Amino acid sequence: MKTVIIPNYIPHQGIKKELAEFGKVIPAEYASIDSLSSKDLIYNPLSCFPVYKKIMEKRKDTGIFRMRRIFPRVEEDKLVVSMDIYELSKHFGEIEKISYKNHKKHSTVHLLFHTGIMSQMDYSFGYPFHLELEWNGIQSLMQYDVSLHRSFKNENKVIEAYGLNQEDILRSAYSGEEVRQMLEVLP
Repeated sequence: MKTVIIPNYIPHQGIKKELAEFGKVIPAEYASIDSLSSKDLIYNPLSCFPVYKKIMEKRKDTGIFRMRRIFPRVEEDKLVVSMDIYELSKHFGEIEKISYKNHKKHSTVHLLFHTGIMSQMDYSFGYPFHLELEWNGIQSLMQYDVSLHRSFKNENKVIEAYGLNQEDILRSAYSGEEVRQMLEVLP
């Protein structure tokens, strides 16, 4: 039986057991394209975070989506970035323009979608986990910073940032071939 890998910064009690029947299921930051088998699945933890899902659900207009992600460990930074780009395009539509810069342990991506939505994503690798999300639209502003572990919206009520379950992981998982295609998006 193959091992299911869950990033150690995500509460995951019981998930390894639940997903073991599906084979090797790997988060994007732990995946390596060269070592993937055809039966392996790669998932993007971002798409499973309730805060991210809430922002995507609540936004009503065009605007700017900003994200800052810091990872303690990443096998292939381009893989994480390309999966995030793919995730955003599911919500914001086709990409009109993309700018990708990478230097040592840092990457930045700027996207312009045909819908008029813009996105800025900043990444750092090799540091303690951190996540910031922001949606800035004409009719709404939503922000989240994991270090504060609360939402700045909704009267500052605490919103649980994590909470992976089998359904979310499998919904966001892709085959190795699909991930290879996602990588082609980056210049």
